Amino acid sequence: MYMVIWRIIDLLVRFDHLLVSFGHLLVSFDHLLVNFEINPIIMKLCKALL
Repeated sequence: MYMVIWRIIDLLVRFDHLLVSFGHLLVSFDHLLVNFEINPIIMKLCKALL
């Protein structure tokens, strides 16, 4: 019985790690999108200054 409980805990911990990794990926992707939105504005400002 204890072995079953430990297996479940082990699986939950691994699933938690996967969710955390997925969260990090989403955050990175979000940062990329923000950079893509900001970059054109910076480019326009540079062209306006030049």
